[in-house]
Amino acid sequence: MRDDFPEETKRAAASRVGNCCSNPDCRAVTSGPQADPAKALNVGVAAHITAASAGGPRYDASLTPEQRRHAANAIWLCQTCAKLVDNDPARYRAELLRQWRQEAEEEALSQIGKTAKPAGLDALDSKLRRIEFLHDCSKPLMGGRVFVEFRREYTPTELGHFRLLVAILNMHEPDPHPALYLGGRDSYPAIHRGGGTTTVIGTRSLAWSRNPDDDIQDTTFSTMASATDRVEFGAHLHKRGPLVATLGNLDQRWLSVYVTKPMLEQIAGIGLIFNDYLVAGHPVDDFVILDGGPLVQWRAALSEAENAVPWATVMIKNTQPVVNLQGAERKGWSLRFDDYTPEKVR
Repeated sequence: MRDDFPEETKRAAASRVGNCCSNPDCRAVTSGPQADPAKALNVGVAAHITAASAGGPRYDASLTPEQRRHAANAIWLCQTCAKLVDNDPARYRAELLRQWRQEAEEEALSQIGKTAKPAGLDALDSKLRRIEFLHDCSKPLMGGRVFVEFRREYTPTELGHFRLLVAILNMHEPDPHPALYLGGRDSYPAIHRGGGTTTVIGTRSLAWSRNPDDDIQDTTFSTMASATDRVEFGAHLHKRGPLVATLGNLDQRWLSVYVTKPMLEQIAGIGLIFNDYLVAGHPVDDFVILDGGPLVQWRAALSEAENAVPWATVMIKNTQPVVNLQGAERKGWSLRFDDYTPEKVR
């Protein structure tokens, strides 16, 4: 017996994404007028994320019939994409479909009450952004910074000791591979306020390279704030390190991210910016955490207690694994500019 959606759930699934297909590579409009002025046509489907009955695509035996019929298990797709995801459930897994639905709902919400753009304008904007980025790829690499967004504002006491390290390697060169390291840690200054002493938010940025070996930067900075929901670490890179040429020189480099384990409970997302382009960034929901840290030593001295704080490696969920092997559910951070256009930030 199939646990089909009630009509009310189907209508809600369609309306919540603006009656458009939730597949980000499709977004086809699924409803419109019939020749009869009193009727409308529909080419959309409220598809099950996990199957309505045993043996179906992505079936989850742990769900109750009520949960299978619930709106949380529905995604609105055009008929073509509904057929596509059910014919290849290994590629189009439940986690991916939930991500599609969330993104489609967020996009629909952002467009409510706004004037519609002329047809094709989004595609034109995308091409113009691509052209601008490719032009800027020829410009000198001036600086890079790593930012960490927290789940809320934290005080120095709540944050405690933390470290973060981003490693960018050129694997196309012989070992030892040329590498750039951008790191950051806590550095909380004490200031005098109102007759007392207060510890405020501060960070220490470290940058160094291998092949050529170079200490690029060691800078301490304080916001003078008592709490923060974001920290940044960065370095001036013009004519320094192994990536001295241009922004485009980052393309197809090997990117790894490491953080101290206690920090993981506070992080909402991590991003990497070069020359005012967000070249990599992910929210914590995309993370796959592995035990273990970088192969290089931290560039500055650590106390015994700080050195005892364990590292974790941050990898990214692979929502479309090509093979069903152990480890296929995760992947490294991408610096492949053929696959995407980094967003310009100011």
